[in-house]
Amino acid sequence: MDDRRRVTRWQVDAPARIRHEAEEGHFSARVKDLSLKGLNLVSKEKLTKDACVKLQVSLEDGPSFKFEAWVCWHKAYGETNCYGLYFIKIDDQTKEGIFRFVRNNHYDEVNKKWFGEENIDEAPGHIGLAGVHNYERGEKMEDKRIFERFAKKLPLRFLDLNSFQEGGVQTEDISAKGIGFISDVELKPDTPLELWVEVVDKGEPLYARGQVAWSRMCEGGQCRVGVNLEKANLMGLSRILR
Repeated sequence: MDDRRRVTRWQVDAPARIRHEAEEGHFSARVKDLSLKGLNLVSKEKLTKDACVKLQVSLEDGPSFKFEAWVCWHKAYGETNCYGLYFIKIDDQTKEGIFRFVRNNHYDEVNKKWFGEENIDEAPGHIGLAGVHNYERGEKMEDKRIFERFAKKLPLRFLDLNSFQEGGVQTEDISAKGIGFISDVELKPDTPLELWVEVVDKGEPLYARGQVAWSRMCEGGQCRVGVNLEKANLMGLSRILR
């Protein structure tokens, strides 16, 4: 399925001090890249993958900001750890500070990637969150995967909220933000769905709402479907992977 990042990540490569909300003291790290949706952190400190963390990040020569994030992925290089963090809770004032920091330090790159070759009359940092939110919807943004996708075959029931037609299928792949499956029923893009995934822990089915992001016909008259979930279900993904 085509679950892809719609917000550009900026290569800041900045030293930072990090503090866990409930712990004393700080640890050193580097923020390799940063966006309004998350960041890439490199440190000798260990964070738990597929878990929620509450951090305060203080960038050298930059802003200090607090957020709640999900540790989406982890790679180890000797004693060095590299993490991908996805923001779960972050306020608009913090987003504004991140955007101003990025624009002040990457002014030419921001103009080129976001606004093409047009001349921007505003000084760095003078585009507010209204403009930022327009680009979060995908206009002129990089299109890269943010969540790792796992090949998982699990029973799934869906309800087409336009026609109220139900269907039973198997998932082909799944992530915290999307599900892919093959259906005998053609589902067109933008179709709203309710979904129930049977999880092997024998607990309650995993419930989600989403929208068909893309679909294409395959052999045998079946339809390959990619669904974009309304909300990133990180805890649900952890249940599935366990």
